[in-house]
Amino acid sequence: APPVVNGNYTWGPQTSGTTSLLYSVKAVSGLVAWTAGAAGTVRRTTDGGVTWGNGNPNPGVITGDIYNIEAIDANTAWCTTSPGATFIYKTTNGGTNWVQVFTQAAPSFINAIKMVSPLNGYASGDVVAPNWVILRTTDGGSTWTQLPTAPAGTGDGRNNCLQVSLPNIWFGTGQGTCWRSTNAGLNWSFAPTTGLAGQVLGIR
Repeated sequence: APPVVNGNYTWGPQTSGTTSLLYSVKAVSGLVAWTAGAAGTVRRTTDGGVTWGNGNPNPGVITGDIYNIEAIDANTAWCTTSPGATFIYKTTNGGTNWVQVFTQAAPSFINAIKMVSPLNGYASGDVVAPNWVILRTTDGGSTWTQLPTAPAGTGDGRNNCLQVSLPNIWFGTGQGTCWRSTNAGLNWSFAPTTGLAGQVLGIR
């Protein structure tokens, strides 16, 4: 028999310790979560949200607003910003230090990062003519390369709107469509999200 799921959940506010706008959150476990936002703000909890510490206590490496954060544990995380050009940063020590691991000249915009293992992951971004930006890493996000099979298209994606469950990859757009690959990015198709008007803001 399938497991019984208790659907009676309660929600409560979290005191993040910052007044900055927060644009992205990633829960790694019941205890560890990261959130990020305006002006290089990163906050991290390791006690289920009871307290949040500074995940970027040594500012200067990350520039601009952070629109997406991804993490696999309390120490290792990646984030992306787009202050004109677009960047991806990585930390391996809980945010004490961040290293820039990717940059792409304007006009460009990385929208989301998804790691499928400690070494392998994907990132999606807006079209840089003629193709959508679909990046892949095989070394834990230390380097990123554009998939040569990324689809051609027009338009723009949305922050935090990428889902990877290999061999399937999905990302949404600001034009009311959803792109999908069923073979880890070799081939792509897209379709309107019938019933949704306008932007696809999230996919899971």
